[in-house]
Amino acid sequence: SILSFEWKNKMMNFVDCPGSDDFIGGVISALNVTDMAVMLIDATSGVEVGTINQFRYTEELNKPVMFLINQLDHEKADFENTLAGLKEMYGSKVITVQYAIGSGDSFNAVVDVLKQKMYRWSDGATAPEVLEIPESEKERANEYFQALLEAAAENDETLMEKFFEDPNSITEEEVHEAIRKSTIDLSIVPMMCGSSFKNKGVQTALDAVCRYLPSPLDLPDTVGT
Repeated sequence: SILSFEWKNKMMNFVDCPGSDDFIGGVISALNVTDMAVMLIDATSGVEVGTINQFRYTEELNKPVMFLINQLDHEKADFENTLAGLKEMYGSKVITVQYAIGSGDSFNAVVDVLKQKMYRWSDGATAPEVLEIPESEKERANEYFQALLEAAAENDETLMEKFFEDPNSITEEEVHEAIRKSTIDLSIVPMMCGSSFKNKGVQTALDAVCRYLPSPLDLPDTVGT
């Protein structure tokens, strides 16, 4: 199915493909006419054969990718295991932009690694509260932030110089732009998380699509055969 809508003054067209391996032909057809891929990873299953197959086709067709770990509200969800599986399969290319606080019934918040803020949803709420990161999470959030900063700087000489001279001088916008550049040239894969069923993390995922993935103007023209 195709879904078209406007998000923050940007018109977006999504081609929704089934995750089943039986319909891999639909995935290939969709990748041929789209500019990027948002791959949903089931937090209850982690990296599956379908994940590997679909990612391989994005590589063959040179399509930028963003991972979205979904279904974190499911009773069998395991964020840590899912993230570990992605990093084991794709290594340092996977960059944690967000990570989940809790899973299953206890899932109610994500930490934005770059902004160093926590987004928490109250029962029944679709819009999250923006809070400071709790003391218990600050060390982990900083570890992810340093890894993100290093990955962003790897493909940007100016940013790399700043990273070694004075990391505190690097602005949030510079990091965003470096992540975008590295995502478009397939050097990294940003990773977001949430629960589409309960609309937790959907808005921030759409923001990340606009911020990090390419518009048609960023890519060469498609050549038909």
